[in-house]
Amino acid sequence: MAMTGDWKPAEAERAMGNVECSDQVPDLESLPSFFTHNVLNPRGEFAGVRLLIIDSLQGDGVASNAARKYARFYEFVRAAKSAGITVMAIGHVNKRGQLGGPKDLEHFVDAVWRVEKVADFRICAVTKNRFGAEKPRGIPLLIDPKTTALRPSPHIEPVTGSARTFLGGNYGEAELQASLSLPMPGMRPQIMAPGLPRRRIEQIVLAITRVPMLNLDQFDLNVGALLPGEVTFKAWMGLPLSIALISSCIRRAVPQNSVFLGEIDLNRQVRPLPINLVGMLTEAISDGRFTAGTRLFVSPASAEELPQGEVQIVPCDSLDTAVALNWSDLNVLKEGNEHE
Repeated sequence: MAMTGDWKPAEAERAMGNVECSDQVPDLESLPSFFTHNVLNPRGEFAGVRLLIIDSLQGDGVASNAARKYARFYEFVRAAKSAGITVMAIGHVNKRGQLGGPKDLEHFVDAVWRVEKVADFRICAVTKNRFGAEKPRGIPLLIDPKTTALRPSPHIEPVTGSARTFLGGNYGEAELQASLSLPMPGMRPQIMAPGLPRRRIEQIVLAITRVPMLNLDQFDLNVGALLPGEVTFKAWMGLPLSIALISSCIRRAVPQNSVFLGEIDLNRQVRPLPINLVGMLTEAISDGRFTAGTRLFVSPASAEELPQGEVQIVPCDSLDTAVALNWSDLNVLKEGNEHE
């Protein structure tokens, strides 16, 4: 009913009149018998249907090695094909990103669609298609929160997230970049961060995965830093790196006037800056080294020590707050907190 919520009553009634639901199939082994007696039989309850949806293949705990059960499912699908009836089967994806069930399941079906839930949209990937092109990296779709209808997202193209930070001393500002994409089917997600401390990056990614509605651990991650000279990655670069990763995840650019400094702990809290960095920031702000209108995101404790002026000092207690303040139209926090 939710999908037809914004339709005209007559259209919704006509559409729902074409849908029949049944709980008469206790497991996969019963499908061939159910199909013969209720669909193929001219007097059957569902005679004349053109599409059958099975929800779901593993719903009753069917193991991937349950050869007999899946053999009966294959028998049912072959019979449906012979009768010109389309079958859509909803299944699960395992922790390795592979289709749940035996290995020959993916070879048996004609098309495989994978839908991932990310923030306020869904990424739909076609990993197998006998009838057309495949889209293994996926395309983003927006979901209507009231009707659950999906439509193309305006943020179609992948985004390389970039976030500004401040290095202090003679270096001034720098930029951290990150991009992500769905891994190829059957491959584990990977983190690629050449020249950066891998353990530190993994810790930051672990914290980000706990942001409500962001499932970053299902993507391949590419992380880079445009750091001058001999500058190495510092703990307080965690906040800008996190923002760059989230920017790529939600496919929205970071506001150009935002600058981020702060270490992120495993609870996504922003820690105070080192005393010497606060001093360098104070000097840079006083000397006008930041453009007017810059928003500087730091912990509340560090914000109290910095001068206000043409640079807006934004107290930021957590990564969640930084996300909300930079993308106010994103429902990550509101929706996520309802599920926590």
